Amino acid sequence: MRTFAITILLLALCSTILPAQVRQPDFSAYGGSIPAKINGVIQVAAFDYDAPSDFAGAVGQWSNFSNGCAYNVPGYGSNQPFSTSAKVTVTDLSNSANTETVTLTAVNSTSAPNCNVSLSTSNSHTGRWRLQSGTCGLKEAILIFGGSSANYAIGQAFYDRGCSGSTITGANATGAASGSFLFDQSNGKNDIYVSNGTNFAVVGSFPTALPTDGYFTVPASSCSISQSGGTETVASAVKVVGNVQMVQETTTTTTATDTVVCAVAVPSRLTSGRGITINDVTLRYGNSTGNIATCNAPTVGTQTAPAPATSETAASATLTSAGSVTVTPAVGSCNTTAVSAGQVYSEKIALSTPLAVNIDLTVLYVTQSFVGPTNATFTLNVAGVDVHYKLNNVL
Repeated sequence: MRTFAITILLLALCSTILPAQVRQPDFSAYGGSIPAKINGVIQVAAFDYDAPSDFAGAVGQWSNFSNGCAYNVPGYGSNQPFSTSAKVTVTDLSNSANTETVTLTAVNSTSAPNCNVSLSTSNSHTGRWRLQSGTCGLKEAILIFGGSSANYAIGQAFYDRGCSGSTITGANATGAASGSFLFDQSNGKNDIYVSNGTNFAVVGSFPTALPTDGYFTVPASSCSISQSGGTETVASAVKVVGNVQMVQETTTTTTATDTVVCAVAVPSRLTSGRGITINDVTLRYGNSTGNIATCNAPTVGTQTAPAPATSETAASATLTSAGSVTVTPAVGSCNTTAVSAGQVYSEKIALSTPLAVNIDLTVLYVTQSFVGPTNATFTLNVAGVDVHYKLNNVL
């Protein structure tokens, strides 16, 4: 009994002399469930910390944590979130009116068992409180990754925590390297921000569901007509034909073959897997004098200019084929009857393999030839080309 009593006494003395070191709460705002990066894009929420007042002697002062101030960020590792370069929000759970975003003036100790920081608070926080990132993790992520160009992403959680668009562009979230992107996917929108080396600024806003297809028209002025075998009386020229802008050519006397070439200028990207992929083109044409005898098989091809240099190898005049095509109406079954000035037929030319337009200095050409009536006047008009495309990842 005497030995037992002494043991109890020693345990009691130790409990009063030695501070109890406890397993600290998880400081990550979302329980360590968010990885630092997804597909190389920095997830801001992973660096949004949330340190409760449990076991604290005063605001920002703990002395019994097994890991000091550190917590684990999946895919990054141990992270000590406090910095004098980042604002801190003191969320007062006992009196919400006292909640404030303040300057962290000193990081005194971050090694276990201590986690001790000094804050320039204006309000008293005597009850329960939480220390949270003043920028919902953005500044903390920038302090880690901002030394070089990087991509950042935020979601709805950023706003649920009380941050906003002004947080992204404001003075508390500066320092991301020039050319860094921030993608804001929240509130039913997609906003894109770019850093100029100091601040992020919004450069574009898109609906949540980005379009995956598109359509544009190549005007008649981008087309020309050449002829062979006939006598040309009206050279290829853009003019108004029956209230429609068209390129027109007229031949007489003998049987003529008119070849139409349209240059398709496509605004796109230069990165593989991104930009525009062309699915099909539709040629709008009409013969206002003389029936078409034959519609030959159309082709689609490209020409790539050489890079500018003192001594270049000129690009070939032979176009690089974009592959086989499916023509509607089928070759040999096109519409041939003469129509009134300004009226048009259409011919769809679908690429068997959609063409990705992401090679610099490259122009796409659509070529179609028509054989006119035998030894008779033939006037061919072309109104342009309609282009259908798929929009790949434009970012």
